This record gives sequence, C-alpha cells and structure tokens, in this order.
Amino acid sequence: MKYFYVIILSTLCFFCKAQTIQLEISGIKNNKGQFLVGVYTNEENYSKKEPVIWKAISKESVSDGYLITELKGLKSTIYGIALMDDEDSNWKMNFTFFIPTEGFAFSNYYHSGIREPKFNDFKFEVTHKINQKVCFKMRYI
Repeated sequence: MKYFYVIILSTLCFFCKAQTIQLEISGIKNNKGQFLVGVYTNEENYSKKEPVIWKAISKESVSDGYLITELKGLKSTIYGIALMDDEDSNWKMNFTFFIPTEGFAFSNYYHSGIREPKFNDFKFEVTHKINQKVCFKMRYI
C-alpha cells in the first residue's frame, strides 16, 4: 500500500510541474526595442488587459526577421498570448489615428481584421507535451 501512495504522489507531482513552451516569432521588421508578452487565461482578463504574466523579451537575437525564445513557468491549462513589438521600448502600443504603428501578433493566429481578436481566436492548451511550441506571425500596419 505504501508503494501505491508513492506512485500516486509521483504522478501528481509530474502533472503539477510547470511547463516551458517555445515561442517562434516570424515576420519581425527590425531588432530595435523589445517584445512585450501578455499571457492571458480567459476572455475576461484579456478584455480587461490584465495578463497573468507580463514580460519583456529582448530582440537582440533576431535574425532574418525570426526569433525563437522560451516562456517558462506555465501550468497545464488554457492560455492565449498577445505579443507587441515595442520598437521604442516605452512599454505601450503607439497609435496614429487609432491605427497601431508597432507590430503585434497572437498565439498560433494571424490577425488580419481591423477589430481586436477574441480570446477564443488565439487560445491554446499547455500540456505535458515535450517541446511544445507556439507560433507568432508579426503584423505591421
């Protein structure tokens, strides 16, 4: 019976482990500034612009408009990631006549519309899968 509990606890610890995902970003215009990453778990915190993780990622390693980086510490659940190319490093999206002047992208979703996408458009599930990757294609208007 003692071994049964050890096996159960070991299994639970495996599934509670934080996950690392690979972010593959393409279509990057230049290597100025930084990327701002907002990680959301549902439509409510996305619509309120309250990410559960808010992080800056350096653009120093951009090569030929492409960057691969990692996001660590995610639990196995549903997420949606919004990415912004903060070219002037001011920690906000710049606009001219309500049109963004800096690039943006969403997890596994290329947004071609005028209105903001819904969380369901770019949500994905983090699992215990090894080498899980999420792709982003930058859009500049």
